[in-house]
Amino acid sequence: MVFVKLSSHNYLLWKKQVVPILGSHNLLGYVDGTIPPPQRMITSQYSREEINPEFPKWETTDQMVMSLINNTLSEEVLGETIGFAKSKEVWDVLLETYARPSKPRALQLRHELQTIQRGSDSIKDFLQKFKGILDSLAAMDQSPDEEEKVYWLLQGLGPEYDVFATSMLTRDFLPSYPQVVPHLLSHELHLQAAKMNKPSGSDVVIFMQRDSSSNNFRGGRFRGGRSNQWVNSSNQQQGSYNHVRPQNPSNDTRPSCKICGRRNHATSDCYHQHDPAYQNSSTPQALAAMTINDRRNSSWYPDTGATVHMTNNPGNLTHVHPYFGSDKVIVGNGAPLSISHVGSVNIPTPTGNIHLRGVLLVPEIQRIYFL
Repeated sequence: MVFVKLSSHNYLLWKKQVVPILGSHNLLGYVDGTIPPPQRMITSQYSREEINPEFPKWETTDQMVMSLINNTLSEEVLGETIGFAKSKEVWDVLLETYARPSKPRALQLRHELQTIQRGSDSIKDFLQKFKGILDSLAAMDQSPDEEEKVYWLLQGLGPEYDVFATSMLTRDFLPSYPQVVPHLLSHELHLQAAKMNKPSGSDVVIFMQRDSSSNNFRGGRFRGGRSNQWVNSSNQQQGSYNHVRPQNPSNDTRPSCKICGRRNHATSDCYHQHDPAYQNSSTPQALAAMTINDRRNSSWYPDTGATVHMTNNPGNLTHVHPYFGSDKVIVGNGAPLSISHVGSVNIPTPTGNIHLRGVLLVPEIQRIYFL
């Protein structure tokens, strides 16, 4: 019994099933030519032409073999066999179409290998499709090398596996295709388990504002000002808030509050600043208004005394695991940026390495922040 029907990408797998079946019934000779058809007509002892009695027997068996082969073909492949009357003819056209070296066919398969995408398929289904293309190339003796296999496989996994792909590609020695596959299947199980354990509510929402005209600091010493706000939205409890004012502030007038609109106190002193009713509608604007203008230098350096760290490059992270919470990083213009993963970072310094844990991977953020 044949469980896999022949398609354009699984000739070797199909052949591996069909050949033993034909061989076990002494029928392989009908397709490889070692049991050729006998003459249809023979001359009798009375010098008359008559049908060779062996021919109908051979023809019946040959039709049975061709029927068996046709039943193992997918609909797209079955169309390739129309017009052929003998099992060997069908066998040869399949061999010619899917196994003989053909430059256009090989180029087509390599293009499919380079552009294949997992989409919504499981890793198992995606690997099966990918392996089918590899087998088709192998049948034509056009197998890509191991590095190409691994690279194209990783490129087709999709955004959910970006961190996994980066961790494989940034190794000192790229693993082979057989080595990557079990790691990939294991990573899929990890993602599935993490989704099952996904928390029901949001634990942390981070509001922050940065732009090229705002504060600057070097080596952990501030120049200018900074405004950060952190709110725990799952229980509506206040987190921490820090606002560093610029040196030599003006003593002429106090600015109007950007949260409640009153003019008798500054925004940083407003007792509504941690009230969710106000934050939900005005937090980004308030943060943007609190920006300190400093045109001197727009470079950023790590502040080792801070508590929130993020990067946009998965290659910077180690010990990475997916993040399935609903938290967002909100920048000064109010745009929410998604957190995809959490990991660790080692920052080399002249006196040693600084190890940061709980670093957020925010792919859409424009620069690396150590806040």
